Amino acid sequence: GMDDTQNWLAAHTQDPRDFNLLEAAGADFVRVRLPFQDVSPSPGVFSWAFQTEEGYVDYETLFSRLDRRGIRPVLVLEGGPAYANHLFPQQPVNRDELLDSWANYVAAAAAQFGGQVDYWQVGGTVNDPAAWGRTIFPDAADPQAPPDAGLYGEMLKTAYTILKSAQASDNVLLGGLALGGDCAFHPLAYLQA
Repeated sequence: GMDDTQNWLAAHTQDPRDFNLLEAAGADFVRVRLPFQDVSPSPGVFSWAFQTEEGYVDYETLFSRLDRRGIRPVLVLEGGPAYANHLFPQQPVNRDELLDSWANYVAAAAAQFGGQVDYWQVGGTVNDPAAWGRTIFPDAADPQAPPDAGLYGEMLKTAYTILKSAQASDNVLLGGLALGGDCAFHPLAYLQA
């Protein structure tokens, strides 16, 4: 498989050369990010195609092109609601608002892409302060925040329930774990928390 953490494919869906290369390489899976803050500009509103600095992101076209080549997406649900009240570094998104918004985001993604996606990863790198910062300070530039295993656990349970209710045979994956220099966020300590 391939990891498209920079969303190169999503931003270049109109160019078949990258997809041809994936197919020629024999890739079975591609990990694709679906950043909450990018696809939901306001509460309950979701846009699955939009312009970015890198190009025009179109998730429907991306999944159709992958499907035609027999490549399965692993869709990474990550980030937080940029529309929620927060101010880096003093005030993160309110926990209850984050969980309610997260449930709406996961349900919308499942409704939109459930027929095309069988593998869902909840969170990118969940024990990484930079990745967690984008969850609780979703529109700040380069936010850092100590990962909260308890809150992530609630997000994981919520996503699991929604995704399995939509399609019981789908696979729900734990977010990635990073081996960084800070022992407090070591994968073992994080999982134990």
